[in-house]
This record gives sequence, C-alpha cells and structure tokens, in this order.
Amino acid sequence: MLSVLIVEDASNIRTQLVRFFGKRWSCYQVEAAGGVREARAALMQADRNLVLLDLGLPTAARQTDADWRHGRELLRWLKGERPHTKVIILSTHGELVRDFLKEEGADDFFLKDHREDWLGDKLPSQVERLIGHLGCRSEAGQRLRDDLAKLGPDVHAAVLEGQAGSGRKHAARVLHQNSRRANLALLVLPTQHLRAETFLADMAGEAGALPVPGLLEGDTTGTIVLDELQYLRHADPLVQSSLAQLLSGAEAGCLRFTPIGGTQPRGSPCCLVLCVEGQLSGHLESSWMVPELARELRKLPVVSTPSPQERMDDLGEIVETIRRRCNDRRRDNPVIETEPAAVEALEQAMKDGRLDNLADLDAVICAACRRAEGHTLTAEVVGQALPQAKRSGKALAQTFAPLLSRPVAIEAYRRMEQTFLESADVASRMQHLDRLAALGQMVSGVVHELGSPMTAILAAASTMESQQSELTPQQTAEMTQILCEESRRMRRMIEDLRHFSRSGEAAELQETDLEDLVTGAVKLVRLEPRAKYLRISVQTRTAISPLRLYHGRVKQVLLNLLRNAVDAVDEKSGAIEVALAEDDARVLLSIRDDGAGMTPEVAERIWEPFFTTKGEHGTGIGLDIARKIVEAHGGTIAVESAPGEGTTFTIALPRQS
Repeated sequence: MLSVLIVEDASNIRTQLVRFFGKRWSCYQVEAAGGVREARAALMQADRNLVLLDLGLPTAARQTDADWRHGRELLRWLKGERPHTKVIILSTHGELVRDFLKEEGADDFFLKDHREDWLGDKLPSQVERLIGHLGCRSEAGQRLRDDLAKLGPDVHAAVLEGQAGSGRKHAARVLHQNSRRANLALLVLPTQHLRAETFLADMAGEAGALPVPGLLEGDTTGTIVLDELQYLRHADPLVQSSLAQLLSGAEAGCLRFTPIGGTQPRGSPCCLVLCVEGQLSGHLESSWMVPELARELRKLPVVSTPSPQERMDDLGEIVETIRRRCNDRRRDNPVIETEPAAVEALEQAMKDGRLDNLADLDAVICAACRRAEGHTLTAEVVGQALPQAKRSGKALAQTFAPLLSRPVAIEAYRRMEQTFLESADVASRMQHLDRLAALGQMVSGVVHELGSPMTAILAAASTMESQQSELTPQQTAEMTQILCEESRRMRRMIEDLRHFSRSGEAAELQETDLEDLVTGAVKLVRLEPRAKYLRISVQTRTAISPLRLYHGRVKQVLLNLLRNAVDAVDEKSGAIEVALAEDDARVLLSIRDDGAGMTPEVAERIWEPFFTTKGEHGTGIGLDIARKIVEAHGGTIAVESAPGEGTTFTIALPRQS
C-alpha cells in the first residue's frame, strides 16, 4: 500500500528523491535501487504501486542479464507482468520521453535536470494523481493506511464506514489505485439512484441473442463504489437481494452474478466497495435491511475512516494535497505555497466546529485558492472563504438516471400499432403489419443496445457529481468525453429507429444533384473527430445528370456508409474514396476504404438486422435501413471486400428513379 521504488543510477539524485518523499509526505514507503538487477530483485520480491524509473540506466551487465540492460527493457517487463503498477520516467530529454511514454506505456515523466520542477508541485501532483495520498502523521491516519493495506491488492469486496465527510470515497479511491486493478476504471454509483428494474441489468448485464455486458464483466472496470449504502432503505428489496447475490462469492475470490436471461452464474474480477455513513453494525440490525444482505455484509472486512478531529496532525499534508489539486484544475495563477498561519486557522475552525468534515475543508480550500492574491494561501483568505464551507452538487446523475427506464423504443412501437389499427384499407394494413413486425424486432434490439451507453453515462455523471472537487482537468475531460461519446451513440440509435419507422411514409421526390449531395455528406463527416486526419476524396468521371430522389433518405444512406468507412480505417493515415459515374441506364456511386476489410462470412451477414462488427459501438441497424432506402428507389446496393484489401460499397440507381 502506497509503496514507491526509485530506480536511478546517479546516487545524488537517488538520495535527493528519497529525501524529497520523506520531507513532503508521511504515507509512502520508499525504497531505492541503483541498477536494473537490484530493481528487478525488489520488484520480484513484492509489488510496488509506483516506480520512478531512470530512462538511461547503465548498459554494463552480465551476459545472462541481456534483457535487463537498461530502463526500456525494465519498463517493458514491468508493464507486461504488472500493468497495474504506475511508472514515472526520470529523464533529461523532454520530447524524447513524450514519444517514449506513448510507445511503451509509462504513465508520466519528470525532468530531473529542471530546477523549477524540483521546487514546484510537479512531482507531488504526479504521485498523488497516480497512487493517491493519505496523511499519516497522526495515529488515526497510520491506522487507516494499515487497515487498507490489510485488505490486500486483490480484495473483492469491503465496507468503508465512518461519519459524513470523513473521506470514505477518498479512501476507496486510494484502495483502488493501490490494487492490481489500478490500470482499470473506478466507478462511483450513488445508491440513491439505484432502480430495482435496472440495477441487476446495469451490474450483471443481459444474456441472450443480443447480450448486453454489465459493469461486472471486468474488461474496463476495476472497482465499483456503492456510495451511501444506508439509502438502500428507500430502495426496492429486490435491489438488496441482488446485491446479496453479488457478495455471495466474495469469500471465494470473486463477485458472483448471473446476467438477466442467463442460467449459469459467472465470477467477476471487479472489486465492490460499499461506503456507509455511521457504523455498519448499526445498519445490520435495522428493519429495512433484508436478512440475506445482512448475512453477506457480516462476512466482509470493514475499515473505519477516522474523523477529521482525530487527524489534526495530518491537516498540513491534507491542505497541501487539496491546494495542488485546485492548481491542477485552474492552471493559471496557481497558489504556490501555504502560510503556516493558514493551516492554523483551518485547525482552529475544525476545533470550534465551523468545519467538521473533510468535504467542507475541501470546499473552503478551493474557494480560498480562487481568492488568493500574491500566489500564497494566507490566513486572511482562508477566513474569507470559511462561510463557503457547505458544498453544492449539481446532481448530474439525476439528469441521466431516468433514461434507464428505456421508454423510447416501446413508445415508437405503440405509435406504429395505432397507425395500423386506424388504416382504412386492407393493403395499407398489410404494409403496416410488415413494418410493425420488423419494428418489433428492432425495438427488442434497440432496447438491449441502449443499456450499455446508458450505464456508461450514469457512471460518468455519478463520478463527476461525487468527486467534482477532486477530479483533475484530465479526469474531468475524460468523464466529459464519455458523456459526449455515449450520448452521440444513443442519438444515432434513436435516429436509426426513427428513420426505419418512417421509411414507408410519404415523402416528396426532388430533383437532386447527386454530386452536391455527396459533397455535402462528406463535409458533415469531416467534422467528426475521428475523421480529422483522414484523406477523403470525391471523384466524378463524367457529368452526372440530376435524379429525382427522396433527398433526405439518400443523404442518410451516404452518411451511414461514410461513417462506416471512417470507423474501418486507421484514424491517422486512412483513405476513403467516393466515385460517381453513369451510363445509359444507371448512376453508379461507390464508397471505398482502405481498412482491414471483411471475410466472406462477415460480408454475407452485414445486411442482417442487428449484426455488427463494431461491438458495443454499433447498432447493426444502419445498413439494413440503407438497403431498404436504395431498393425503394428501384436501385441496388452491393459490397466487395476481402481481408487486408479494404471494402467497397456500390449503389446503382436507375436514371428514372
């Protein structure tokens, strides 16, 4: 727990780094190694949460140690054998190290010959961001670190209890950052947003012909924190029973779950941390908790987070950690130091009750940093910020939680059913009946597909809400990117459903310049982030005569095919070519990409509804819609593809559409 290994051959820098850690912090266990063999022995003996690695270790070594002659090979081994271990490269070559970071998987770098970096907050901010921080100058702080360490790096379930604002979520984050799941995501889910009809689906996923993975699959999620467990008293007992099932396998080394619609239980490698206000023992005897959940909770290890009043000796370190985090968010006009009098003022506010928890302390320091003048956090500025002690949350998750009811596709189906019943003639009813059956199939698929992005949105929004004062700018950007990407994905699904449901409605044929239509679609696709560096060209071999087309529908086809091509090619060097030609009877439009191509088996199935090669990023609806639109114009659409040779879609439209 919070263990650091410094690998540096220069003894003066090695000693300076050891002293640097001892002066700044009380929580880290630091060991130093002067060469590759010594470092390898230390890493084989015990895991380290963070390694500070010199990039230019000496190459002189024994013949048997040929693979361990310098830092590059050591890093490759470390990231291959222990991907959860964080690595900061020590170097004197900034640009070289940036390329090295990207290629070899290191997490950050520190320029050891830059005096400004030694004097500033660069290294402390890096260390705290990668493996967290716990003030341990007090006995209570040392006890908390030791209790978290006893859980071990492979713990599958634990309870963190303590008073409101005692830092339970922070302790959960430190536990995650120092576990063997540290290279995976940490998600915080407030229990007040859990819904009985979606809890198991979100956690365990759904089985069947169209499986939807849950958070417990473990491919991207390492630790799930259920915050404020006591709010389960307001939830459906089914939620508690589902949680008890998850915890039933914790003693055996995994979380146990069965996807909805499945028959075989599975084991999840994730860790589930339950944060509860007060003492867990008090809640176990409450009438609101179902017996099976109480039984499983009694089996779990429990760690108590001490009150801020018990950690007065840690206050200086905690204040500095929060100040650095505020600087990371603000960037401009950073507060570079804290006056001792400012810490004394905060300590007095803790003693007299104006501050009684770490959450309010965080809010006061952040407000003081915004007010600070002269780049120093003073007692006067702290006094001005104290009235802002109470936090205010935007409750972003509440905005997205209602989406989990999934009413969109069902409502679309009901509208189609009503249209069928109101149709006057038999032929019209038969047409609607065909579309109703197809839409029913699509509704089933879309309802399943919406589950994954909704879960991601809820998790990201909940994390932003619960950790808004602790997220770095990079972490905030990552959460925002998840919200945007998953929202766009949901919008595309709903647009596909809408286009399909309207594909038989009346629309006006328009005299259309197909070349202008193609050019407009290409311009729209170029605006998408993934298409930024692609080469997209439009070639017209002859002048194309205007066609009478359903303008909006054909544009939808072009956008779908172009987006598929963008997804298929390399985002840095990919090329897409759109070609137009005509003969006496037809206009031909082809879209070719230089992506990985498809096997004949895949090419045969791409027209099937809900078949997709994009995993969770595809709906499997777009090509089915495109084919129906082309056929409605009396045309055809075909595909040519082979592995390693790219893919070409060709649309043939009759001159008299």
